[in-house]
Amino acid sequence: MDSNNQLELSKKLDRLEMRAIDAWTPMEPPVGFVERVMAASEDDARSSGSGSRRGRASLPHAGKDEVDELFVPWKRPWLGIAVAAAFIGTAIAFHLASRPAPIEPPEKRQQDNTVSIHEADKVSPQDKAHQRGDDGDKSDRGKPFPDDLHQKIEGYIQSYGRAYGEQFRFNGTVAVARRGETHFIRSYGLAQRGSPPMTHAHNTMFRLGSLTEQITAVAVMQLVEAEKIDLDDSVTVHLPALPETYAPISVRHLLSHTSGLPNFTDMPEWDELRTKTLDSDALVEVFKDEPLEHVPGLQFNPTNSGYAVLGALIEEVSGMPYERYIAERIVTPAEMKETRLGEPALGEDTRMANGYTRGDDDKLVWSQGFEVASYGAAGGLVSTPKDMLAFDRALFDGRLLKLETRALMFDRVIEPDYSHGWIVEERFGQWSVSHPGGIDGFNSVLVHYLEDDTTVLCMTNSDVLDCRDIADDVSALVYSREVEEPAEHAEVPLDAARLPTYSGHFTLSEKSREHFKDVIEGDMLDQLKRVEFFPKDGSLYMYIPVHGTRRMYALGEHEFFYKDYQGTTASFHVDVQTGKPRWVALKQNDLEFILLPGEPPAAEEAEVKATIRRAKIDGAE
Repeated sequence: MDSNNQLELSKKLDRLEMRAIDAWTPMEPPVGFVERVMAASEDDARSSGSGSRRGRASLPHAGKDEVDELFVPWKRPWLGIAVAAAFIGTAIAFHLASRPAPIEPPEKRQQDNTVSIHEADKVSPQDKAHQRGDDGDKSDRGKPFPDDLHQKIEGYIQSYGRAYGEQFRFNGTVAVARRGETHFIRSYGLAQRGSPPMTHAHNTMFRLGSLTEQITAVAVMQLVEAEKIDLDDSVTVHLPALPETYAPISVRHLLSHTSGLPNFTDMPEWDELRTKTLDSDALVEVFKDEPLEHVPGLQFNPTNSGYAVLGALIEEVSGMPYERYIAERIVTPAEMKETRLGEPALGEDTRMANGYTRGDDDKLVWSQGFEVASYGAAGGLVSTPKDMLAFDRALFDGRLLKLETRALMFDRVIEPDYSHGWIVEERFGQWSVSHPGGIDGFNSVLVHYLEDDTTVLCMTNSDVLDCRDIADDVSALVYSREVEEPAEHAEVPLDAARLPTYSGHFTLSEKSREHFKDVIEGDMLDQLKRVEFFPKDGSLYMYIPVHGTRRMYALGEHEFFYKDYQGTTASFHVDVQTGKPRWVALKQNDLEFILLPGEPPAAEEAEVKATIRRAKIDGAE
């Protein structure tokens, strides 16, 4: 590739990479990240063609003589195959989470801001290159809901798991509201799979994960509104005990994930630390002496540590514990009934859902073994669908923030898509603010369309389905778009006697590595230096370092698939004379990696161990 083409590609990649911000979720692996980048790539191409929201970018196909001459048209896709193989470690804890005595809610303040023009002006960009392909036009906003909206949402949700089985069905709640009126809310499936089982309801309690950060952001903006802090204050003004390295970090940097703080959930010791009871100060102690990863304000780098510090700041400035502040200043005025820090105590009469993660064999495993409250202001809250709708309403009717303060919160810090704790993008002819939330066994997303005051909420107690995709499709139905059923491959009979044919170690080909080196980070590629396929209990499994093991299912002659919604397949190109694979094409949508038989040399193996770092789990998309 000549230098001019490389420069042009680089410009395009930077734009597409920023367009994929909404795949980030600071409490979970970036499920569906590649599909979102594929959508971004498709959107970028719309000026010269058309395609669906789930469209695919074009890639060269492998020929007979150059099977590994491949290239991907964007920067750092975070490995599509990592999404297929990634799984979250098990965890759930029993908490003793006390709640303060209820106080009388303040009188509601009426505010005529259904159409938030001021907010729209604050976030309107000069460069609209990042707009989604399904934006529509301004005539879309505010239209009456389709007459058959309920039936279409029901049909869409029920289509999950039709071929993949019960564990791939949606379990949780989906809701649509406009101007404070709930037009659709429906709960599906099981919140607890014990005996007796507990079905989901509108008041089922979920771990919020990173959606905690949006509640924390509102709390910080309340203190800004009260003139107790300024967004450009150094955090050390309010927390002078922090190291000197924190002096350049402002409150704005913490809110916008530009602080440079290392992510405490990436630290190897966090798996053990999160089993303990940590208050805000103890949580900050976990990472406060670690060096910054970049100059504050220099770049967007999602880190839960910034919101942990904000929790300590809220406590210092308000003079009350984080949990009490949230209860008095947000939960009570918003009339939220079941929102608290940490899960209820064992035996307490609540509807707390169990979280379920996907095991190697695609069976659901109860996620337990850690103190959710120890995530603090970064991810420690639990809530219900009814409460999250109440939070959304209170935020947009003026009970939690004045209009001007709320608009300031949505003012973008990161071009084009990130503000003070919220993702900001233009869709369906208007601006939306949103954020996903994920933590072991749970994921959710809250989307609010500003100009017509419409909310879409999705909450689930498993990591099998991605609420971001569901909220995208439900939003499309709200705005009279057609959506496709989620693709589910049909499994064909597998001859277990043939499994040894596919067994062995494989490594990313050097030619593929050469082509990928400028568009995918080196440590991501290193994860493909040693891939293993092996039989177990009559099935084929694939193991990738860092990401773990995943069961595969027969799709056709020498072809297998994963049960996911990113279209992940592995095609074995078998030599007819030796009966052994010459290479394996690992694909997700149109992204393709070529793996060759064999292991890397011992020296390279040592390098792999030195360079592979644990994948970012909460971030947590």
